[in-house]
Amino acid sequence: MAGQSEKKRLKKASTFIIYASAFFYLFLVYIIFLFYFRYNLITKYIFGLHCLLFFCYYYCIKSIHYGLTNGMNYTYYTDVLILSFCINIGLFFSFKFFYIYIIIPLYAAYQIISFIFKYFLSSPFGSAEPSKRMEKMEKKKNKVVYKTVY
Repeated sequence: MAGQSEKKRLKKASTFIIYASAFFYLFLVYIIFLFYFRYNLITKYIFGLHCLLFFCYYYCIKSIHYGLTNGMNYTYYTDVLILSFCINIGLFFSFKFFYIYIIIPLYAAYQIISFIFKYFLSSPFGSAEPSKRMEKMEKKKNKVVYKTVY
């Protein structure tokens, strides 16, 4: 039974790329439709933003497929793909939905700042005063337990 998880992972990757390719090409048809039939409503700026969304789909799908194939973590790309899909649905109502993409750089900045504070700006010896949990554990160790003898 060796290699069963490898076979399952590769099967999952192959089925994912089939569905993702259909999704990708559907969005490609949507961009072509916008360009040819609704050209008077779409400015070059909005068309460029749609192309950015198209590139985001392409990059996320390829990264998820690579992660599935090699057994790597791909949850960040899945989140970006879902966010892009929600933005695409929101674009039917208003072009202001592109501003939701600000969430991605804000999240990246939060991760970078937390990494800097955790590894570079924290004390190498931990906190100067012991935590309350550690004090309770110490008291529990030093507590005398009396046994009753009958």
